[in-house]
Amino acid sequence: MYCQTNDTLKELLWESVSPCFEALTSELDPHEVEKLNLFELEENVYDVNNGYIKLSLSYPTCGCNCSNIAGAYKQQNKDYTILINEAWSCSSERKLHSNRPIDSVLPEGFGINTFIPSLTTEKLPLDQAIFFLNLQIPRKGTETKVTLEVIPFGINFSSNSPLTYEYSESDKSKNLNDIHYLASKVKDKKTLDYLAESTHDSIDHNDLELINSLIDPNHTSKAFQSLDKLSAQLRQLKFIFYLYHAIEYRSLILDWDQEAQRFYIKTQIPNKETMDFRSFLLRNDYWQGPSC
Repeated sequence: MYCQTNDTLKELLWESVSPCFEALTSELDPHEVEKLNLFELEENVYDVNNGYIKLSLSYPTCGCNCSNIAGAYKQQNKDYTILINEAWSCSSERKLHSNRPIDSVLPEGFGINTFIPSLTTEKLPLDQAIFFLNLQIPRKGTETKVTLEVIPFGINFSSNSPLTYEYSESDKSKNLNDIHYLASKVKDKKTLDYLAESTHDSIDHNDLELINSLIDPNHTSKAFQSLDKLSAQLRQLKFIFYLYHAIEYRSLILDWDQEAQRFYIKTQIPNKETMDFRSFLLRNDYWQGPSC
């Protein structure tokens, strides 16, 4: 991003990727660490001249992956704002953070209404995050794309806002892969709507047999104990679907203001995507359950 190199910038970049680096090297001897040559790997980048670093590794426990990407945005006072994207596969964790408070870095007034201007958040019935802000840190330049991304179904990350800058699995997380399976197998795509509306009498006979095969009253081998509980879960997912449909701008192009030391919105990209509820359930990611 900026063609200058100094020790402060090097230190800031290395601090940004230290969690991933330490996860890999915590059980290694110092001489083994020196031999790693991590940046000889194609997927890793250390570009101090442009204020950019990317470290993607697999560390010993369960073959888990971590990824840290950081970029430096120069301020008028010659200091740097660092943005960091962090991801951990085994804990289903994603995090966007900075060396400064993130709200002071993003555009003034930035939030869920930036993407869904018509949304009245006070009336939302959920107490969990629905969307994650996926920010693509550029290697060169300061134009930065941000996209509203649906959090994997089943994560159930507690939040007082539908938009979060971080999420991870917890004891509230629930494996909903049976819903993906159901969406892929139903013969009548309206079956999923009937379930969400609890109009069970309208469900096709063959689809009802499929649904019953996914229910276990004892909750020992299946995700759902009853038809009503399956319907309740689908109602929640359909609410998320309605919010997704209401998105006016799914992506934005931000640019950096050195003097204000924060981003501003340069371009709003209209959301032209349309899909039905079944396609929405099939396309999105699902929490896969604990890895270890």
